[in-house]
Amino acid sequence: MSRADQTNAYSLASLGGPMESIPSDVDEAFEILLEVIEEDVSKYLDALGPASSERNFAEARKILEHAEKISDFRMRVAAIRKEWRSLQGVMVEHPAAPRNEEPVSQQPLPTRRLARGQRTREEEFYLSILTSLIELNGSAPVAEVLDKVYEKMKHGLKEADLQILESQNMPRWRNTAMWARKNLKDEKLLKSDSRFGVWEITDAGRAWAKAEQAKSSGPQ
Repeated sequence: MSRADQTNAYSLASLGGPMESIPSDVDEAFEILLEVIEEDVSKYLDALGPASSERNFAEARKILEHAEKISDFRMRVAAIRKEWRSLQGVMVEHPAAPRNEEPVSQQPLPTRRLARGQRTREEEFYLSILTSLIELNGSAPVAEVLDKVYEKMKHGLKEADLQILESQNMPRWRNTAMWARKNLKDEKLLKSDSRFGVWEITDAGRAWAKAEQAKSSGPQ
């Protein structure tokens, strides 16, 4: 065995094998970075209102274009995180956080800067969003979908998820769900041409949700 092979074998052994779950500091750092970028997007969107109300349409277009560029950058960061996970050859295990035996209230909590492992990751919203839409006959207004998502996820939400984000004036979990919706749309699991304020599932989204539910239920 070469020195490189020995080193690689030692590294894998120290991690418990190629498919062993390991805590991920880098993954949590990505999560924090994503939220900081989201806050920046919100600041530009907040500035859009005054520019529009003053009929300064050139400035409004400039602000919107910049917000879109930052939003696209955020999606690239999320894609890099996904690539990083695949390079590890391991399943990412996030730091353990206590789960609520009782459903958490939607009573808003003061905002604090996100710390490692505090918020529920957007990937965890995918199935709840899709199954909620299926139960709502395929499409529904945003608020109706998110209310249903909350009912499905309330037992697993963390304290940080309930904190109000001042930049968006909404609980953190709703903001995360909004970004999850963008990812689902990019993956063609939600329609990109649905009416404003309405989320709509695609046939691919139905198939994905069915497959994920089958995985969760296991062999019958």
